[in-house]
Amino acid sequence: MKRFIELLMFTLIAASVLLAACSSPNPAPATETPTQVTQPTQAAPATAAPTNTPAPTATRLPTSTPLPTEANTPTQPPVATLANTPTAVPARLLAHINENTNCRGGPSADYPVIVVFMSGYDATIVSRTTLADYIVVGAPNNTLQTCWLWTHYVTVNGDLSSLPVATPPPPLVNFNMDFTRVDTCGGYIMEFKVVNTGIKPLEAYTIVVKDLSANSQETTSKMTFDFMNGCFIKKEIGSIDPGNVGYTYAENFSSVPTGHSFEATITICSHNDMTGACATQVVRFTP
Repeated sequence: MKRFIELLMFTLIAASVLLAACSSPNPAPATETPTQVTQPTQAAPATAAPTNTPAPTATRLPTSTPLPTEANTPTQPPVATLANTPTAVPARLLAHINENTNCRGGPSADYPVIVVFMSGYDATIVSRTTLADYIVVGAPNNTLQTCWLWTHYVTVNGDLSSLPVATPPPPLVNFNMDFTRVDTCGGYIMEFKVVNTGIKPLEAYTIVVKDLSANSQETTSKMTFDFMNGCFIKKEIGSIDPGNVGYTYAENFSSVPTGHSFEATITICSHNDMTGACATQVVRFTP
């Protein structure tokens, strides 16, 4: 019986050893799996991809934004400085109005009024003139309209020598005069035909005729341009309208004028008191 028990114990021990031997291979693979788990160390290459992400360095694009430097090209505001220079030009060429003043179509009070400048206004000077007391300025709100400004009530600012000289407007009073004939009325009379080529009626005249051969002179003034026949009026002509004809006479010559040399100076005006716009002509003739 004891022998049987020993044999049974030996059999149990041998069986347990065999069972241990059979189960021992499983732990070994268990230790390999951790080593394979170390393969995540190859996940480091995955982190290498971020290291390649210097692709963001392609954000050099901002560096190519020298576009702002093009924004510097608007440093063309030197053009703005040019815009300042023209403003200086009118500033030097202004007529400051000290009192309300008429600006007319020509250098005389007989020309029509173009505009009335009020005191304190600064008119732009367009051109100078050959007359000391007149300049030509631009009318307000109309750069094409100009007028002649009397400088008596004006302060001129700047040097006008660089400006052009204005062309005088057509004269208000202008005429053609020709010697026509010798008549008699208590003495010898010299007759002259007058044609009004101006734009104002002719109202009065003074004529001075010199007999250069006899060394004598006669002066006649009248406010009519009647056509005479001797001592009689053949046609009454009070004044000569533009385009019309009238007559002037130099009277009271005592010497026979035939063959003598004469010089006649006639002045005709737009007012019957020999004022306003006037014009003068000289005619030489031999009857």
